[in-house]
Amino acid sequence: MKRIILTLTLLLSAVCAPAWAQGSSAAQFLDISPDAASLSLGGSGLTLDAGAFSVWSNPASSALSSKKLAAGAAYGLWQPTYSASSYAAASGFVRFGKSLAVNFFGKYYMHKSYELTGEDGIVSGSFTPNEMNFALGVSYALLPSLSMGVNLGYVRSDIGAPQAGSALVSDLALQ
Repeated sequence: MKRIILTLTLLLSAVCAPAWAQGSSAAQFLDISPDAASLSLGGSGLTLDAGAFSVWSNPASSALSSKKLAAGAAYGLWQPTYSASSYAAASGFVRFGKSLAVNFFGKYYMHKSYELTGEDGIVSGSFTPNEMNFALGVSYALLPSLSMGVNLGYVRSDIGAPQAGSALVSDLALQ
């Protein structure tokens, strides 16, 4: 069993490494943890016990939880003296039986408004950039101390009229 787990871990690492190495400047709001506990740990939510916001960084954690239901909501100001951005988030899970759990989370991030000006320098309106991420997932306990989870979601980033983008995303975790 240990050999299978090690092989799967190495295989997933080899497949995912190129994606991590490329880096990205798009949708950086995804790197901001939505809850106070993860923020206090510098965003390392993998170390937290299964709770409402643990499915954000580890979809497998909910299947091993002793709780049947966990839900949470958060609102915060991100860099209030610099950018005056804010975010709202909701997250949680519901367990069914001893092994199966359904995860959900969402985050909406709103930046400070700015004025739009034409080529002649005249203000023609304003724009408020926003970004969002929503996902549903499932986790299953394979053994009493081993679980697997997957989240499937949608990300949208609108930082300026012609620069809006969206994508379908997934997270896979083994704990």
